[in-house]
Amino acid sequence: AKLNRNVDHMIAEMSPGLNQLAEAKIATFVYDFRQSNYRYFNAYFPQIFQVDAEQIRQEGFQFMQSVTHPEDFLKCLYVTKQAVIEFSKMKDVEQLSSHFRLFFRIRRPNDSWVWVMQSNRTYTDDNHQLAFNVGFLVELFGNQHPFKVIGVLETNGRTIDIIPDIGTEKLSLLSYRELEILQLIKAGMSSREVGQKLNITENTVKAHRKNLMKKLEVKNMFQATSMLDNI
Repeated sequence: AKLNRNVDHMIAEMSPGLNQLAEAKIATFVYDFRQSNYRYFNAYFPQIFQVDAEQIRQEGFQFMQSVTHPEDFLKCLYVTKQAVIEFSKMKDVEQLSSHFRLFFRIRRPNDSWVWVMQSNRTYTDDNHQLAFNVGFLVELFGNQHPFKVIGVLETNGRTIDIIPDIGTEKLSLLSYRELEILQLIKAGMSSREVGQKLNITENTVKAHRKNLMKKLEVKNMFQATSMLDNI
C-alpha cells in the first residue's frame, strides 16, 4: 500500500511535465510490474502505435507483445532480463542514477514497421523487487534502416551494451505456434497432450517439433527447450 501511494504521488508530480512531452512527440508511461499494466501514459503513447487508449489499458503487457515485431519480441525479453540482472547487482545509489534504453520495431495499423527507442528508469520496492518503470518512447526511423535489437544500460559514467545471444536470435525465427508448442513441451506435455490443448492432431505437433528443431539447429527437444531459459 505504501508503494502504491508513492507511485500515485510520483505520477501526480510528474504527469504535467510528461503530458507536455506529447507535444514533442515523445510517448511516456509508467508501467507497474506487479499488476502487469500501465498506471499512466500521456496522450502521445497511443498515437505512436496509432491505436485507441482503451486497448492499451485493457491489454497491458500483452498489447506491447502484439505490436512488437515478432523477430524482436523475444530479443527484447532477453536483453531486458540481462539488464535487470545487471541492475540488481548495483548499489542503491547507483540504481538511482541508472537508465536503460532498448531499440526495437513496432507495427503500425497499415502493417508497416518503424524502429523506436524506449528509455526506462526502473524502480524497486523495499525487497529490491522490480516495482515499476517510468518510460519514454520515440520513433527513430522506418524498417528499411539496417538496425538490430540492442539494449544499453547507463549508470555512473559507465555503459553496458547488451545484445541478444545466439540462442535467442534463433528462437526469434520460430513462428508463434512453434514457440507455443515449445513452451508446452518444456512444461512437461507430450505431443499428444499438446495436440489436445491446442486442438490440433498429434502428427501436426510432431511436424512442428521437427521444423522448430531444424530452425534452432538442435539434435533433441531437451536442447530446444533449454534455450527458453534465458528469456
